[in-house]
Amino acid sequence: MGDYFDDMNGSSASISGSSSSPSPSPNQTKAYGIGSMVCGILSLLCCCCNEYFTLIIGVVAIILFVLERVFVKKTSGFAIAGLICAIISVIISLLSIALLMSGALDTYLEQFSDILGEYESLGENGMFQF
Repeated sequence: MGDYFDDMNGSSASISGSSSSPSPSPNQTKAYGIGSMVCGILSLLCCCCNEYFTLIIGVVAIILFVLERVFVKKTSGFAIAGLICAIISVIISLLSIALLMSGALDTYLEQFSDILGEYESLGENGMFQF
């Protein structure tokens, strides 16, 4: 056997590690991009439901994009779509978390509730007929 061994394809590789790292298989190159796209779209769809879940899934999509850039050395359209969706959803999520923590959203919801109450009272008085 010596310093070389034969793999299943019959090519020789050095045991000492002096050879370059093997190139990823086509399935591995697609996995990061598709994973990034799925997480990006999911985070964009969940923006209005849960800010923290959206933030976590958006960060995962960005990490998958970076992994594709590092390991695959080229970026697919799937990964770019995932990155764009993730950036948008992370920005929306951070803004909504900031609004929740500042209390500005509570004031808006109180005003909206007052306006809704006025419309309900108009409907009870017969002003609006549906």
